[in-house]
Amino acid sequence: MISDVYYDRDGNPIESGVEWGKYHVDPEYKRVASSYVAGKHISTVWVGMNMAFRNGPPIIFETMVFSEDADDGFMQRYATEEEALLGHLEVLRRLKVGESLMEEGPDV
Repeated sequence: MISDVYYDRDGNPIESGVEWGKYHVDPEYKRVASSYVAGKHISTVWVGMNMAFRNGPPIIFETMVFSEDADDGFMQRYATEEEALLGHLEVLRRLKVGESLMEEGPDV
């Protein structure tokens, strides 16, 4: 039985949490992009679990920003790897020019 919870990086359903776990322990598979700017670490990863709170495509990627050793409070989620990479680049651009990230509005 195919799960509606777990997905690979291409958005294809993964049959079980066990199969998902095989991918999830591989840091190279999980990492979409990682950047440092203005003392902050921008991390965009494949999570592989559907984090959508409503109908629509599965939300399986996430960007977070960290300062020093703390979560900066910014998080944005995406359905596709392309959206995730574009989102990562936009966060990087905004931080480079000193724009606030907290104006993004509610999370998905």
